[in-house]
Amino acid sequence: MELIIVESPYSGETHEQVEKHITYARRCMKHIISQGGCPFASHLLYTQKGILNDSKEAERKKGIQCGYAWGSQAVGVAFFMDYGMSTGMVAALEHYTWIREYYIKIDFSYIGENK
Repeated sequence: MELIIVESPYSGETHEQVEKHITYARRCMKHIISQGGCPFASHLLYTQKGILNDSKEAERKKGIQCGYAWGSQAVGVAFFMDYGMSTGMVAALEHYTWIREYYIKIDFSYIGENK
């Protein structure tokens, strides 16, 4: 199984928007699994209660760095685009584009908005 980093929006103006993005990220992970990949979504793991607080900049940065560390082991990164590119996704694209020449595949995917 190929290790694939999942990039999708997380934050939102309201609790409902964040929940919509969480549901979407879970669907993205399921999609990768259905394609035979092994997904990792740091924004789902590290933002859970008791781990890191995404609204605190220092903790958010630590989570991003942890995600990039996992990404160094992946063969690809999938940017799921149905809800557009968040600022975090743009930063990840810049990061992975920089290291792409060495080993990582970048894919832009659409699975449809949540129903």
